[in-house]
Amino acid sequence: MSDRLVEHDRRGLEKVLDSISDGLGKFACNEEFTVLYFSDGLAALSEVDRVDVEKQGFNSDIYIHVDDRQMVRQAIMDAVAANEPFTCTYRLYRKEGGFRWVKARGVPTGEVYQGQFPIIYVFYTDVTDVVETSEQLKEELERRRVLMDLTGEMFVEYDHVLDELTVLGAFQPYYDGPERIKHFSAYAEQHHGERNMQLLDKANAHVLMGSEIVSLERLITRVDGKNVWMSISGRTIRSEEGTLLKTIYRFSDIDDQKREREFLQLQAASDDLTGVLGPSALRSLVNRCLQEAKPQHMNAFLIFDYDDFKGINDSYGHPLGDAVLVGGANAVRGVVREQDCVGRIGGDEFCVFLDGITSIDDAACIARRICSVFPSVGEFTLGKPITCSVGMSVSVGSNASFEKLYREADAALYQAKESGRNRYVLYDQDTT
Repeated sequence: MSDRLVEHDRRGLEKVLDSISDGLGKFACNEEFTVLYFSDGLAALSEVDRVDVEKQGFNSDIYIHVDDRQMVRQAIMDAVAANEPFTCTYRLYRKEGGFRWVKARGVPTGEVYQGQFPIIYVFYTDVTDVVETSEQLKEELERRRVLMDLTGEMFVEYDHVLDELTVLGAFQPYYDGPERIKHFSAYAEQHHGERNMQLLDKANAHVLMGSEIVSLERLITRVDGKNVWMSISGRTIRSEEGTLLKTIYRFSDIDDQKREREFLQLQAASDDLTGVLGPSALRSLVNRCLQEAKPQHMNAFLIFDYDDFKGINDSYGHPLGDAVLVGGANAVRGVVREQDCVGRIGGDEFCVFLDGITSIDDAACIARRICSVFPSVGEFTLGKPITCSVGMSVSVGSNASFEKLYREADAALYQAKESGRNRYVLYDQDTT
């Protein structure tokens, strides 16, 4: 094939290649970056005359933004050295001023110029609109992030189509995972049960069951290990055809309000006679403490009742019997810690829940103190000492429940009564 035909075929190939991009250039990788072909599309992007460029040569530094030059040159050098394609996005200066963002994809041809300089084709795509839109979105996202940080707002956006999750706002105390998770379904399955997944597990379950609106309260574990109550609300976004597109969740820390509300509810549910917690309030509070307990967190549950309280009522009458109940409840509240719970189950039976102890000896010490205060209660109200018996059960972590601890402590109390009263007994499965 003659040189003229070869040149004609190359020109034909370049025109075909030019039709699939916004611009095409063929360059020698020498110091001047010599132009071997410069398409009309690339000329329009640069606002220059193609023929003039091919005649006068081409200096890349004139057309590549000063901040992008080193990056572009390095991409080309690496591609030529490896004989592989390259892609980079940079700012292309225009002759009349300003610049356009272009995505440049280079392909080594395997040819050389002047016997030594590799030749490459570079395809140009104008991505200015995409980049500027992306930058605007970034700026908007940053403004939203600042506002959320200032207000303490927390949002999670889940894209059902892309299976991508994004975390926004002041999540630092509650979440230390990635802010954006691609292939979230696989990630959630891999990390199921971990602390960070607590934020989304239950909320997503509502959406997958078809709920358009999510509204729930959830106890989660913060980064520092503290359990707090969060309010989770969400709403789904669907296409006109009904396809589920996105779900937006809003998270609010309601721990203070929740605990204040529970405290007021507990106060309202107190025992009318003694002022300690009633059975329903005690059960609710104990179960909540157990649910929030960390794996190594130790608690103790004590049941105590008066020895021969029926005899007190029979001998002294119910008014004095009630005074003994009130005196005993007050005395016990004086020997337990501020965070411990004292409640009345019924009659002369009371419970104490010790929230967080370091050892069984701590609970035994409280049990001994309870036994020690009753003689003086009797002296003050009846003029003679009285006694009580205590049954005790211990739990570690969050596997126990009020009902379980009550059964064990009640069995231990029975042992204390059978052993002579005026003492405490620790529940032992082998002996009860």
